[in-house]
Amino acid sequence: MSLKRERPRSLRHRLARSIALTSTISVVVLALLLDKSFDHRLQQRFDAGLHARARAVAAYLGASVRDAEPLETWMPEFREAGHTDFYQAWDASGQTLARSASSHQADLPLPTAQDAEAQWFDLQLPDGHHGRAIALVFDLPDGDSRDSLRVVVAEEREQLDALMVQLHGLLFAGALTTLVVVLMLSHWLLRRGLAPLDGFAATLAATRPEQAAKPLFSDELPAELMPVARKFDQLVMRVFKLLDRERRFARDLAHELRTPVAETRALAETSAYVEGEHELRRRLRAIAETSAEMERTMDTLLALARIEAGLDRPATEPLDLVPLLGEVLTRNRQRQLSDTIPVHSALPAECWIIGDAGMLERLFDILIGNAFEHAPRGMSDQRIELELPDERSVILRNAAPHLDPTLAAQLGRRFLHIESNPGSASRHSGLGLSLAVALAEAQGLGLHFDWQDGQLTARISGLTPLPS
Repeated sequence: MSLKRERPRSLRHRLARSIALTSTISVVVLALLLDKSFDHRLQQRFDAGLHARARAVAAYLGASVRDAEPLETWMPEFREAGHTDFYQAWDASGQTLARSASSHQADLPLPTAQDAEAQWFDLQLPDGHHGRAIALVFDLPDGDSRDSLRVVVAEEREQLDALMVQLHGLLFAGALTTLVVVLMLSHWLLRRGLAPLDGFAATLAATRPEQAAKPLFSDELPAELMPVARKFDQLVMRVFKLLDRERRFARDLAHELRTPVAETRALAETSAYVEGEHELRRRLRAIAETSAEMERTMDTLLALARIEAGLDRPATEPLDLVPLLGEVLTRNRQRQLSDTIPVHSALPAECWIIGDAGMLERLFDILIGNAFEHAPRGMSDQRIELELPDERSVILRNAAPHLDPTLAAQLGRRFLHIESNPGSASRHSGLGLSLAVALAEAQGLGLHFDWQDGQLTARISGLTPLPS
């Protein structure tokens, strides 16, 4: 059973449909309201004119003037050739008193109402055209035998209807033109307004891990896209850093393990042809030492990768720095199996700080172990000095005549091999101080190396003293 995959909704299409629907409804509603308003105003003006003429006719016919001129003399629209305006008047008994010459003796409808309220109605005129009429009752003075007049005045409305039809057509054409123009402009403005989004998407599509990432955030972006671009730039830079760390880890691992692996293989292959138990044991010890070196290298590289990736975060707690330094110092003395290198430690009775005990112990173990391991042999003034000048820093100083300011500035760089004791059997990967720098940075500490007059000084700064 195959399921039809739903296409992702396009923001541009959704906005276009919403704008089109909103514009259409707005224009149609506005056109209907205008049409209704125009019809009402035209009809109102037409009825107002008709009402004024009806009152004039009633007043003229209701006046008792001897030898009065016919109404058509003063209102030519009621003459025989008019064929547009008509009137007829009745007395209270329903007897026709007067009608317009344009009626040609044809009667208009007699109103049924007996009150003074005007009534409008549509009718067919005596000449067959469509018209509109008003009927009203006009009270006469006391003593007039006619009692009251009921007057109907009608006017042809075909021109009004034609005008309304024309206005309807113009209004419809105007509404349609307005709607088309609005839709075209909205489409153009929509494309222009979403152009930054298109550029944003194009930049995203062009982003490749093997290429340098182009920053998406810029001051030209709309305010709505700035948080997205800023966050994406942060994520991309983080991903690129992770990829770079992965590549560097693989490259460093391959670089550092190539020689030990080759040595181990050569020792293993040639051991089959070795005669004598003593030589075979020596080769096995060499293989074990090489394997241990590879293990240390892999552990150090993995620790570096975890710290640089932020996986190992410091878990701070109150701790006394003095016993921690003493324990690390004692362990490294025992590890070297020699008491020939004197250690001068100017430590207070206690020094409480807030930090990660595990990370600090490993950091000091690397620095102190490095000082013991690289200490020159046979020097009378050789010694290691450890001091706490204040609660925020630790200073480790040892003799290093084999260094110079240029080499001292490179300490902490990966795979920096410096031969301190020629002929020594110990081998180093050059990763110890790199791990020490990474550990210091992970805890927000500063680790600085300074060489002067044959003395190397390592200063750790930025420790957080315990609040009193």
